[in-house]
Amino acid sequence: EPEKWRNFEVGTKWALAGNRLLFNTAVFHTVKTNARTRNLANEPYVLDGRQRVQGIEVGASGQLSESWILFASYAYMSSEIEESANPLEQGRELPLTPENTGTLWVDGTVWRGFSDGGGVQYMDSLYRTTTTELRVPSYWLVNATVAYEINSHLTLRVNSNNLTNVEYVDRLGGGHYIPGPGRSVQVTTSVGF
Repeated sequence: EPEKWRNFEVGTKWALAGNRLLFNTAVFHTVKTNARTRNLANEPYVLDGRQRVQGIEVGASGQLSESWILFASYAYMSSEIEESANPLEQGRELPLTPENTGTLWVDGTVWRGFSDGGGVQYMDSLYRTTTTELRVPSYWLVNATVAYEINSHLTLRVNSNNLTNVEYVDRLGGGHYIPGPGRSVQVTTSVGF
């Protein structure tokens, strides 16, 4: 039989502070049965595994004041390989599944056409494979933006990403790491009609 997923999720959304701030949360429990698994790398895969991921996600967005807006999110995931053809995998975390992730961004108007914003992004460490103790390190990214609206048709903007120039792994694949971009600054112009 094919791989199968069973997912249970319960969530809620709230509008607070006179509908200016939206808050949402959800808890979830996902089980994958007939998961692909094999004992050794030179053996064929069989559909005989069982994997579980459960956790919670929380988010908020909206206006902190007349001039400032907020976007925030956090997720916690607990994962486990419950059954596998490889006894070394049983009881281990799923690869590429961070336990904690989160973002925070605040943006607002500072003074007469000037606006700025900034935020952070967090990615927890994670396992690259199911049978090694090697973990991809966690990281924090800091980003910022400044804009000036010259008139209703023209806006200048400066975006800065990875301000602290953190070295981090952006993606994994094919036995190699793909590094994330270093510090960068972009200057753009928006023209509206």
